Amino acid sequence: MKFFCISLLATVFILVSLRSNILPKLKSSPPKHMLTFNNQTFIPISLFSLSVDSGAIRAIYACAKTDRRPFLLIARNEPVDNELLKQFEGEGVYNLLVTTEGYEHFQEQLRSNWDRLLEDSSIPLKTRLANIIEISRDLVAKAFESKHPETLVRVARSVSRVLTSLINRNQPSLRDLLSVLRHDDQLPSHSVNVACFSILLADRLGYPLSDICKLGAGVLLHDVGMMEIDPRIRKNARKVDEFERKEIARHPTLGFRLLCRCADLSRDELMIVYQHHERVDGKGYPVALLESEIHPWARLCSVTDVFEAVISDRPQRKKLSVTSAISILRRESKKSLDSKFVDAWINLLEAEGIE
Repeated sequence: MKFFCISLLATVFILVSLRSNILPKLKSSPPKHMLTFNNQTFIPISLFSLSVDSGAIRAIYACAKTDRRPFLLIARNEPVDNELLKQFEGEGVYNLLVTTEGYEHFQEQLRSNWDRLLEDSSIPLKTRLANIIEISRDLVAKAFESKHPETLVRVARSVSRVLTSLINRNQPSLRDLLSVLRHDDQLPSHSVNVACFSILLADRLGYPLSDICKLGAGVLLHDVGMMEIDPRIRKNARKVDEFERKEIARHPTLGFRLLCRCADLSRDELMIVYQHHERVDGKGYPVALLESEIHPWARLCSVTDVFEAVISDRPQRKKLSVTSAISILRRESKKSLDSKFVDAWINLLEAEGIE
């Protein structure tokens, strides 16, 4: 009973903090991973972020697997029902599109249901996950654009508390989590995805909730230094040259410098930002630390960071399969990644038969 009361109070605090400190201040920021066709720009959303009782929605589009031309799936103001959502899911239609004009309206609808997404167990867990992650990605994107240290930390802390609460209280399967994440080449998507994986892994390893919240915040910020790297280098579609590689390798130090004066950020969280590219064999960067010198949360983040990068699109390549990602993790666990966290992550994947 005591634990329940504490959890309830914590959830109320999170919701009040989010609404009063973040949601009114950060307008939605359309993701840059867009599709343009016939002079119309479309933004991807997840099927599971559609809510049956969200009211009338703007027009929803989709693309066939073999054709990049969007077609109208749900007409403007047409209500959504469970049968329609089940039909889409059965047909493998997971990635939908809205126009740029409809994106702000879509985000407003998500935020208006924020309370229920954490509390209402009658809403399918996939729908709740997809909505929370969609909002989180939007908040993180806007915070990254601001490059304001206090805003970055405040958003990361609040988003991490919500993600931790949702994952800890509902224990979603890793398969469900993978199905609602957007695996594109955009920094906010990558940051939220790695945070979700890290929170789930830490939860399954039995970390205290207070530590998981801090770990999640640090992981959400782990690549913030990439915002200081020339976009022409970050989004380069060819193999990077030596100069570009060295520039990219600066991002942990740049992120550390940006955030190190934030009084609200703990050393544990900051070490994730600074050390997530260190490797246990001493061949990482920026300092080439050995295993015992690397913070354990940074070592955990390194595993989920590599996994997420492999299964997501990148400017230089298309995403690889989970099977390929597992092979890479196994290979790297023998030299560069912490084998304890690699084994724990692979065990979660294999326990659910995910390939």
